[in-house]
Amino acid sequence: MEALISKYLYEGRPPLREELFAAREEGQPTVMQRKTVYERIIQKLTDFVETFINGMGG
Repeated sequence: MEALISKYLYEGRPPLREELFAAREEGQPTVMQRKTVYERIIQKLTDFVETFINGMGG
């Protein structure tokens, strides 16, 4: 996740779905779950960046 966050900060865009799922240790979600899982993780990632990076003068 650290690499994904660094890339997000550098590029200014959230990671692609394939990048995100490749970093998961739990394996791949089913086809039906992919959209909701991706959206949930991206929301948590952007919330983290807003709170702990941008919120601290970053």
